[in-house]
Amino acid sequence: MTYDYEEVTYLEWQYLKQQAAFERNKFEIERCYGVDYDTYLAIKKQKKTPIDYENFPARPTKFKGQYFRSKLEATWAAFFEQVMEGWEYEPSDALDHFLGWRPDFQIWIHNEPIYCEVKPLWLGTLPDWLKTKICDAESARIGQRNNSVKVAILGNAVPIGIEGRPSLGYISLKRQNNDRDWLPFTVVNAFVVNEKWLSALSTVNPKQGLTHINDCLTSLFTPPVEDFFSE
Repeated sequence: MTYDYEEVTYLEWQYLKQQAAFERNKFEIERCYGVDYDTYLAIKKQKKTPIDYENFPARPTKFKGQYFRSKLEATWAAFFEQVMEGWEYEPSDALDHFLGWRPDFQIWIHNEPIYCEVKPLWLGTLPDWLKTKICDAESARIGQRNNSVKVAILGNAVPIGIEGRPSLGYISLKRQNNDRDWLPFTVVNAFVVNEKWLSALSTVNPKQGLTHINDCLTSLFTPPVEDFFSE
């Protein structure tokens, strides 16, 4: 029995190439979008939600000297800068309330803090898996206790119509009996909100040279050109 070693080598290379593509995709879904990969596959297969991560690749983006994991997050930061009393990206004090999940933002309205999760979703409806993820993170940190921590879920555009009212997304004002009630995060003047959102979109720019998470991974192992000419 003879072996075609060139063919075997080619097949091994194809296998390794497929494995590398799988690992890159899993890294992107879990680290950049915060979704368990198995959950993502189930959602994609069943098509029970309008979420589509493939049409919203994470592009590292800079705003006010700070880099964000995606252009969508940077756009929300630019929006908050115009309309909120204050905001913080990936707030560290969220670890006091949640385990295994960190909100993308903390904003303040009338001196009240609100934790915000940003997802590339058109929030006509709120996916059950996302609500469950937040409640599970709370249970892991504080057990079954009730609290008045406010949490909002924001999508890929504002304002949107929820229950016939212009809204930023959904908001939950408290946790009770190991569950949360989600209400429209309503706004008074939809025209002004739309103008502020368009202004935010025009403000942010993707980080030059890093247009996708795959490029980010490559940059970890590829030194800048100028390094080859440094003494």
